Amino acid sequence: MFLTKQDLSATVYPEIVALMSRYTDVVIEMNFNLAEGDLQSYLASRYDIGAELAKEGADRNAYLLSLAITLAIYYLYTLQETIPAHRTKMYDQAIAVLGLIRDGKQTLPGVDPAPTPESPVLGQIGYGSNARRPSLVASFPGNSRTPV
Repeated sequence: MFLTKQDLSATVYPEIVALMSRYTDVVIEMNFNLAEGDLQSYLASRYDIGAELAKEGADRNAYLLSLAITLAIYYLYTLQETIPAHRTKMYDQAIAVLGLIRDGKQTLPGVDPAPTPESPVLGQIGYGSNARRPSLVASFPGNSRTPV
């Protein structure tokens, strides 16, 4: 998994994480999955995000990691009755950045581009047509023309 519980401790006290997750790692993992899903949905068309999210430890992209942590913390706060204003602002900024990256206005240095699908037949042009329709001219009474 791209995110770890230790990643959260860089920005949120462990006691707060424990309270927000109701003292269970299942809730934390669920919110990690939500954050990683956001990254995939925004970035999969431009970057090989699946390979990037498979990395662990120091191999992870620091910028992508910071976006993922921001999203995961916001999702943890949504379990509570109130979300701090600064967390909402950070979430909105992270989503805006993901939108800019998706639209090509910002890049993710160090992350490989998405693989381009290759066409099954290279260098050839396929052609064809539908079967010819019967001529309506021959079906009118008194018409002596032959159908084309």
